[in-house]
Parts: sequence; C-alpha cells; structure tokens
Amino acid sequence: MNERRKISNREIITNLFFWATKSIMLILVIGCIVFQLSERDLRAIRVIPPKDKVAEIKEDLKQLTPNLPNAYLEDVSKSIKVASEVTSINDKLITSVAYYESKMNHNAQSNKGYKGIMQATTHDIYEFAEVDIMRGAKKMQNWIKYRNGDLRYALASYNGGTYPPPSSYLYADKVIQLSRKLTNSRRM
Repeated sequence: MNERRKISNREIITNLFFWATKSIMLILVIGCIVFQLSERDLRAIRVIPPKDKVAEIKEDLKQLTPNLPNAYLEDVSKSIKVASEVTSINDKLITSVAYYESKMNHNAQSNKGYKGIMQATTHDIYEFAEVDIMRGAKKMQNWIKYRNGDLRYALASYNGGTYPPPSSYLYADKVIQLSRKLTNSRRM
C-alpha cells in the first residue's frame, strides 16, 4: 500500500513539474513575441472617417433630380436623414419613395388630394419638408409593421391602401429597385 502511495505522489509531482515547465515555456514564447513586436515600428490602423449621411443623400437627390435648388436640397437631405434615424428605415428607401411619389416636388398633389414630397397627407403641413418626410416615413414604418416586415406588401399598401391594386405592387417593385440602385452606386 505504501508503495502505491509513493508512486501516486511521484506521478503527481511529475505532472506538476511537467505543467509548470509547459506554463513557463508558454510565458517565454509569448514574452519573445511581444518583445519582437515592440521592437518594430507599429503604426496606427487607418480609420475610415464616418460618411456624412446628409452629403450622401444630397448626392442621391442630385442624381435623381439634378435641378433642385441647393437650399431646398439641403433641407430635404437633412429631413430624410432624420426620418431614417427616427424610423430605422433605410434612407435610400425613403429617398426612393419620395422620388416616385413627387419627384421631390413639395407642391405635388395627387388626384386623390394627397400633397407634398411623400404624398402622405391631405393637410397643409406638406409645406415643410421636415414634417412631410417624417410623416411619410412614419406612415411607411406603420405599414411595414402592419405587414409583418413584408416590404413589398408594405410599399404597395403605402401607395394603394389596405387592399392595394396590382399597380401598387408595380410601384413597390420600382421603389425597391431604385433603392437598390442607389445603394449599389455607393459601393462603386
């Protein structure tokens, strides 16, 4: 019995020595790597500055409607940025809806009485781009939620109501296609 204990103790000591040696070797290897790296001239990683969203939206708007006055372009771009942040709807999608609804004309009026850039209201608040675009983005957000995230169905409903006609689905396809085109033009 005593011999067994001595063997067990010997094994324990051997294993302890083995693991201690292995740990010390690992610490030495890591130390050598750190020392070698510290001897080199390390430069900071170049950080890409965040994109100016308003400028990006302005470029999209200029591409779609090149004749917009600069002050109006600035207002609409800022309004789209804010509406996108508030509703979590992609700014390219909001821009695309605004383009197909009114070609960015704040005086646009539909044959059903809807007015403004987003054609989201029949009231006089369409005169202010900020309110008009926010109202349209909120309406779009509600439709997306109501349609359980089905973007095509939500856009068709935005255009044609609760029971959208086939023409509203064509509208939705055009909006989605333009939104993708604007997104892809940024990547190039």
